[in-house]
Amino acid sequence: MGECPDRPTATPTRSPPAYTDAQLRRLSKAARRRLLDGLLDASAAWRKENALLDYVPANLDAYPVHYATAREVGLAGGSRSSKTSVLLAEFAIAATGEIPFAMRGEPGRDWWGAPWPARPYPAEKCHPGRLRARLLVSSFQNAWEANVKEKLQWWRWTGKPAQEGGIEGDPRRGHGGLIPRRGRLGGDWDRSWSQAQRRLTLNADGRSGTTPGATLQVLSQETDPQDLAQGAFHVVLEDELPDEWMHREHVVRVLDYGGRVLTGGTPSDERTTAVAHAWFYDDLYLPGVEGADPTKIYACSLWTEKNRSHTPTDLAALEAQLLKNPEAREARFHGQFLHLAGLVFPGFTARTKSWCGRCRAPVLAPAAGACPTCGTPNPAPYRHVVEDDEIPEGWPGPRDWPTVFYMDPHPSRATACLWIRVDPHEGWWVVAELDAGGNAGEVRRAAETVEAAAGLSPVTRLGDEKITMQSNQFAEKVDGEVFNIRRAFEDAGFPFEPANTNFVTARDRILAAFEPDPGTGVPRLRVSVRCPGLIYDLTHHVWAASRRSENVALREQPSRTHSDRPACLRFHAMLDPSYRGLLRLMAPAEPLRIGAGGVGRNRAVGY
Repeated sequence: MGECPDRPTATPTRSPPAYTDAQLRRLSKAARRRLLDGLLDASAAWRKENALLDYVPANLDAYPVHYATAREVGLAGGSRSSKTSVLLAEFAIAATGEIPFAMRGEPGRDWWGAPWPARPYPAEKCHPGRLRARLLVSSFQNAWEANVKEKLQWWRWTGKPAQEGGIEGDPRRGHGGLIPRRGRLGGDWDRSWSQAQRRLTLNADGRSGTTPGATLQVLSQETDPQDLAQGAFHVVLEDELPDEWMHREHVVRVLDYGGRVLTGGTPSDERTTAVAHAWFYDDLYLPGVEGADPTKIYACSLWTEKNRSHTPTDLAALEAQLLKNPEAREARFHGQFLHLAGLVFPGFTARTKSWCGRCRAPVLAPAAGACPTCGTPNPAPYRHVVEDDEIPEGWPGPRDWPTVFYMDPHPSRATACLWIRVDPHEGWWVVAELDAGGNAGEVRRAAETVEAAAGLSPVTRLGDEKITMQSNQFAEKVDGEVFNIRRAFEDAGFPFEPANTNFVTARDRILAAFEPDPGTGVPRLRVSVRCPGLIYDLTHHVWAASRRSENVALREQPSRTHSDRPACLRFHAMLDPSYRGLLRLMAPAEPLRIGAGGVGRNRAVGY
């Protein structure tokens, strides 16, 4: 199986050896040297003409991308991790029908000695002679002309030459242009490439003919939106992360053919751009790596240091440029997402991770069952998002735990609400959430509906103290008098006490609540899967762009985006109520004593 079924047989094969072992032994040393030089030259020439057949992913982690048949494929790669070559190889295989030797499911080893995959390349991805493809690059001049184009031109070597004494084009350090000469119109690049239309046209038979076949349209992210919203394609390749609307448009462009969109890029190491590309992480990368639906979405990461064509010197030079900026290093080396590095509340995780109690930090990759930093054995698994039935055995049920209600009213958007239970070990359990629009009465009715459905009976209710005296849509005029927000809620039969809004202290307490307990390995804060809004906010609430004036020092401020539900969590952190103190408030004879001393850990508010 060397080609896709509907491609005429045109694949060249390697010539068998011309000499037996006995004949080689009878040759003189000089003759053997001439023979070796000739074989090396012939091999180099063969590879130049057949770079696609000889293609091997420089990064072993790229093989799953080639075998993926998902409608959307996300490839987060570090700088020079080989992601562009992977995308272009996918186009070349689909356009020519020529499957690399390394992907035919036949026994063999690559240039580094690694075995080839034992499964054949999915033939259904090939459309030789008729493929319609689009390539979106970041810039036509700086990306396509300067870098990407040469990776398709058969006579160009895109890697590095061998060390002195070797042949030009060491197969371990790159590959030639991926579209073979026989695939061009008349075997000629200039006939195949239209600069005016920015379109590459291959021949239909794979034998240097002149009948037009597969096409590749090249557009840049600077393209007019009207041009982007035209055409139907079997495959769209996005080289470097586009804006979300561009990707969504491409998903539409492949519907007619039941095609695929492949998106590869290095997450930006500039904070503002990184946040703009958060859609890739949310909508493509995270669902893809979690494998929710492999037929629809697949994603993976390519690390720069796993690109086998790089020498230690290459990697050292690149790393030297990034030593002063650890965040940039993770983006440029590992394709990590910098928008997550700017989180206001880092450390929250919905997925199970490992925790080292000695380092007081997550362990990304336990080595032989131990923390690679300090060697502590068996880092404890933990996560913050829990199912409803994940209650420690022997404890009272969650309906027996006291509940506190928090809300963050706003003049122009919905009121964010959280219900948080406190367990006998002072753990915080966020069990319900609500975004309630409308006036005070409408908020009350929406909240009571949630409470009735979940069996919640809050001990008390708290809201943002800074906004309690403002007037907005909650306020109503009675006899010409404007009532403030707090008064509006009181009149609606839904009173609340002002919550302490100290940001710095609340944030410190929340970050501490993220850490698993040294004894139990369980974090103090846990969030129900029934609260997707808070889960999303905690993983996306970032610092706003820093500002400096002549008299004010540089200082980061939290962004207002995704801030409302975390604000309710901050109110709880400042209250920090004790389990026993809340039980006393639940007693019928016990009056509500906000700020009156009380029985809890937070004497300032009486709990």
